[in-house]
Amino acid sequence: MNETFLTPAELFEQFGIPIQTQAKWRMKNNNKIKIPFIKLGRRIVYKRSSIVEFLDSLERNKIGR
Repeated sequence: MNETFLTPAELFEQFGIPIQTQAKWRMKNNNKIKIPFIKLGRRIVYKRSSIVEFLDSLERNKIGR
């Protein structure tokens, strides 16, 4: 499988999620929204497929489901 990984800046560019919001969503004590991420040393990356799935899970009032 050829997976695409995004940096926080790329996630902002492609999906419009501000970098500060991403940081809040990654925090352990945030019980509301948990964004899937991978920590490589000090770097944070996101799997594009996980982000798409995550955003789909936030959708409300889905018709036909």
